[in-house]
Amino acid sequence: MRVSAPGRAVARESQAPPVRARTARARYGWAVSRWFLALFGSLPLVALAALRLRPGSALVGALDAWFALHCHQDPSRTVTLGGQLLPVCARCTGLYLGLLAGAVLARSAGSPRVWLGVLAAGCLVLGLDVGTQALGLRVSSLGARVVTGLLVAYPAAQLAVGTLGSRPASSERVS
Repeated sequence: MRVSAPGRAVARESQAPPVRARTARARYGWAVSRWFLALFGSLPLVALAALRLRPGSALVGALDAWFALHCHQDPSRTVTLGGQLLPVCARCTGLYLGLLAGAVLARSAGSPRVWLGVLAAGCLVLGLDVGTQALGLRVSSLGARVVTGLLVAYPAAQLAVGTLGSRPASSERVS
């Protein structure tokens, strides 16, 4: 209770946690969301390394099963790295690398509205790429597929890092 006038008690509104507690939680959430997205985004590279170092291992089998759930893995639409096909198609490669890049390069700059607009634009470009190919108007290249994946996943990662773990504003940071 706080006193607003002599003898009158006023119910205290919910008190926000101290700045230090908010800052610590925000810093933790920001770091965890970045590390999770970076790890997730690097899965095709992890699978490629595991395939080269330990072909037939349980890790390779588990990652291959994971990728098969959401990717057609068509070899004609897959990027080759060091003479080895990546475990996912070019578009999925762009999506994974976009998540990785978005997590590694995460910045607190830009409002969620801006990143949402960039994400919407990326989805539009991806939809146009998929749609024009499906209609037989053109054939999409591997490069275009990777880029459209990046255009969607990078802003999605920026949004996720910004939303799941808001980086503390410079005025709230503690030394």
